[in-house]
Amino acid sequence: MSFPLASETTLAVSKPPILALFSNVGVGGTASWNVVKSGYSGNTQLIDVLSCTVVTTSSDGGLITNTTDGSPRVYLPLSALSASNKICVDNLDAGNSASGGAMPSLMLVGLVGFAYLFMGVGL
Repeated sequence: MSFPLASETTLAVSKPPILALFSNVGVGGTASWNVVKSGYSGNTQLIDVLSCTVVTTSSDGGLITNTTDGSPRVYLPLSALSASNKICVDNLDAGNSASGGAMPSLMLVGLVGFAYLFMGVGL
């Protein structure tokens, strides 16, 4: 596990093949991440399994993204998913940002709890 980005308001946690991005800006806040060493190859399609949004890393493997609602991002390579996973199944064929099956809510609660632990925010 590595922490390729950490600041007062944002945190990136990498445990390949997962890259999780957290912030403590709250629902009304805006957070930005510029993860230079994302752990992915250049031009890799990634899918945020929370929102089913597909992004592509830069040619050198970096990832720049943001959130306007304080939501975390949890990225996996699009190639790592299959229809049998039932996660973002609408995106597997097209590689687009239309929404599809959401990540199970229990897993989301665990990820948010993890973020609170590392960001030093009490529940």
